[in-house]
Amino acid sequence: LLNLAGIGATAGDQELLVRRHGVDVGELLCGPEQPGRPPLDVGWYLATDGEVDLGGVVDELRDRGHRLWLPVVGPDTTMRFRRWETRTEMTTNRYGIPEPVASADDPTAERPASGLDVVIVPSVVLDRVGHRVGFGAGYYDRALADATVTTIGVGFAVQLVEELTPQPWDVTLDVVVTDEGVIRLGAT
Repeated sequence: LLNLAGIGATAGDQELLVRRHGVDVGELLCGPEQPGRPPLDVGWYLATDGEVDLGGVVDELRDRGHRLWLPVVGPDTTMRFRRWETRTEMTTNRYGIPEPVASADDPTAERPASGLDVVIVPSVVLDRVGHRVGFGAGYYDRALADATVTTIGVGFAVQLVEELTPQPWDVTLDVVVTDEGVIRLGAT
């Protein structure tokens, strides 16, 4: 499904990471351009509180036809995804994180994680077997619990530990990516 070659921390860090580690964020998420390859529906996030900022690759993904979807938290600790385009109207949720405003004109602009091809998952701590810790509210675990979707956890190398003790409700990632490498676990 994806060609996972590396990751960058921010748009400004991308050039340094390519030189130092051979990392290319565009290659990470969508692989080399391939004529006829169908576009993907990608669950995305906007970095906050020290999360890896992948904003530098957004235009490239869109140029390749991929559709980006941002998480939207519900009042009852649920999370769905809304389509995020260049001119999407945004609002701020109760955590201070920007979210796309619901579109009354297009009810297909919102979907559960199961309606996506891949979800990029921000992480506070990751391990080498696909477990992660976020900010503790469990939004991603609930959203991904019944979804058959490729999950890619991203973080910095300093956030990677050998092993976390998962809880029964924790969703295991298919791929773990840091600024120093990629650990492929279950991704195709």
